[in-house]
Amino acid sequence: MFWKNEANTGGGGVFLGFGQSPGYYNETQFKELNKNIWTAVPITIPFLNNMFSWDIMPGAMVDFDYGNNKETAFGFTWSTRLSISKIIPKTSIVGELYGTEGEVSSKPEYKVGLRWEPNDFIIPAITYGACLDGTNGAAFEIEVVIYTPQYLKKDFIKNNSIEY
Repeated sequence: MFWKNEANTGGGGVFLGFGQSPGYYNETQFKELNKNIWTAVPITIPFLNNMFSWDIMPGAMVDFDYGNNKETAFGFTWSTRLSISKIIPKTSIVGELYGTEGEVSSKPEYKVGLRWEPNDFIIPAITYGACLDGTNGAAFEIEVVIYTPQYLKKDFIKNNSIEY
């Protein structure tokens, strides 16, 4: 993370991935893994006493094996999510929009659902998603996100220890 607020409810970071970018299709087939690199800058902005949390995540990807000619192609990835808390105890109502534009692209999609937040480390959710044009998308999903401590903090690198 390059920034976080005092309450630890908002901030910004950067990540980089190798392999399959989420939701990236070429024509009608899921692209092979290990042939692209993607990056994103997630920023979370809480407001109205943390009742709402807005995530903005612009990014980019490069595909080294695109199309029939196996050319290098680029895309701009985007995602935004709004979560509403404090209506259902320990649960957030979540809506998300995401897609990829450029030489490599994916149809814009949405997801809506519930995210149960019993603690800060393991967050299960159930969502429904489809493409914005009404065609099939993710449909129903059950997800589990497991958060780990930051490993590349100065103290961890220096002392090889983690503070929880």
